[in-house]
Amino acid sequence: DLPRRERRKRAALLPGRTIEDKRAATPVDLTEALYHANLGFRLDGVENLAAAERQFREALSIAPDFAFAHYHLGIALQVQGKEKEARASFEKTLAIKPNHAKAHLNLGTSLYRLREIDKALEHFKEALRCDPDLLQAHYNLGNLLLHRNDFEGAMSHFRATIEINPDFGRGHAQLGGLYVRQGNRPEAIHHYEEAKRLSPDLDGLDKWLRQAREME
Repeated sequence: DLPRRERRKRAALLPGRTIEDKRAATPVDLTEALYHANLGFRLDGVENLAAAERQFREALSIAPDFAFAHYHLGIALQVQGKEKEARASFEKTLAIKPNHAKAHLNLGTSLYRLREIDKALEHFKEALRCDPDLLQAHYNLGNLLLHRNDFEGAMSHFRATIEINPDFGRGHAQLGGLYVRQGNRPEAIHHYEEAKRLSPDLDGLDKWLRQAREME
């Protein structure tokens, strides 16, 4: 399942701006736009999503090329399940900042939910081109490849997730399933046990671990 709450992992401070963010806005306008964007960011952080959405839209009415506001508007929309609008926000982010790895990641997630799987796949790949250590992009790409029966490709991306973060339980669980498919009982048990240690609440994990232990 493609995770939905990347925004929980963001830093708590407003990132620095670039020249692209400042186009078509006077210093006074930009100050007001930053006020609304920062307020939206803080409201989003406490899950007041509708209010956050309003503030990001207000910031963009003042500074239409403010990439930060487009991106975080997309996050607020995505978490509310407004995938078509979220898609548009991430596309606008990328029109301003083509190498924004997390915008590619989240656009891919929205496209996946809109059943545009080929496009989702391409944006997950673009996310990794921009940031090869973006764990969530490896995980999402691994899942898409798994669904397409590209087991070798999926394995490489799930391995990457635990190389980036050895404590990523979902990555271990997916590797366990792939090792079961290969008939590799020791590796399957190892990764399922790691998944159980790290993420004991994962659905089906006890059943999968029991089945791995019962392998011939």
